[in-house]
Amino acid sequence: MSSIPTELSKINLTGVHVFVVEDDADSRDLLSEVLGYCGALVHTCTSTEEALGDLKQFLPSIILCDLSLPGADGFAFIRALRKLPPKRGGMVPAIAISAYYEDFARPEALRLGFNEYLEKPLELNRLASTLARLIWVTQRTASEKV
Repeated sequence: MSSIPTELSKINLTGVHVFVVEDDADSRDLLSEVLGYCGALVHTCTSTEEALGDLKQFLPSIILCDLSLPGADGFAFIRALRKLPPKRGGMVPAIAISAYYEDFARPEALRLGFNEYLEKPLELNRLASTLARLIWVTQRTASEKV
């Protein structure tokens, strides 16, 4: 196991199903390791097409998606995701992750339906706390509707 910051031991993602859409193997492996360390159940995909196909069988609690993917990029993924009905994942919270530093990337990602935007290299503590916060908000909102 790589060197995981001890602060992450305070982040509890037990029972959270995280869907990671990332084409870079090293980034994908690191995300899986860190999220697994926090207790999350992690499912990974390498492309928009694979992710949309897997959503037919796997409904995650939250999605992490790289914006720079082969073929259809992360912007195309979020457009397609937000068109799905809620029971198929259309309302699942999603975080854009990217090395794009251009001024357009963050506002465009948020406008299209990502809930958060994190720049690479990822700060692991910030990633885990952002996930935990979005999950908490989603669960609280769902419980208020009941």
